[in-house]
Amino acid sequence: MDLLLVLAMGIPDEDILIDTVVNEDIRYWRDEHDVHHVPKRRLDDICIRPFTLEHEIEDISSV
Repeated sequence: MDLLLVLAMGIPDEDILIDTVVNEDIRYWRDEHDVHHVPKRRLDDICIRPFTLEHEIEDISSV
């Protein structure tokens, strides 16, 4: 039997804050109040092109 899903439950042991990446710095860090900062890239920065249903329909109809 293969393990298909793991579910972790509990109360967080630390405060975590999601930040937007600045100057491509993706390092985690803690501030003076021991808050864990986790930088994340914006969706617009990682998408090659925006997804739109209309665009996909045009691509299919041109085939």
